[in-house]
Amino acid sequence: MFKENSQQFEQSTSPELEKVTSFEELYAFIESQGEIHGTHTTYKSGDLRKIIERVRHGHRPIEWITRNMGIRDTVEKLLVNDRVYLKYTKGSRTGRK
Repeated sequence: MFKENSQQFEQSTSPELEKVTSFEELYAFIESQGEIHGTHTTYKSGDLRKIIERVRHGHRPIEWITRNMGIRDTVEKLLVNDRVYLKYTKGSRTGRK
């Protein structure tokens, strides 16, 4: 959430995200938000989903995902057992080929 005058965003995890157990649930949450504000960018739900998919497929590092609302932490939690991610990264820690 945007804090007026401070130009900073809350980094705490949204209570809804703490319950997420799949990428489908994560994408539904992101869609329900419409837009999510990052430090330098406001992400439309579809754009953020594309970024997450690029990370899952090993095309982008996890740092491309905003930390706002706990989204990056949630993605990291989901990637641990994600077959798509593990297939493309072959278990590398960087998320890159």
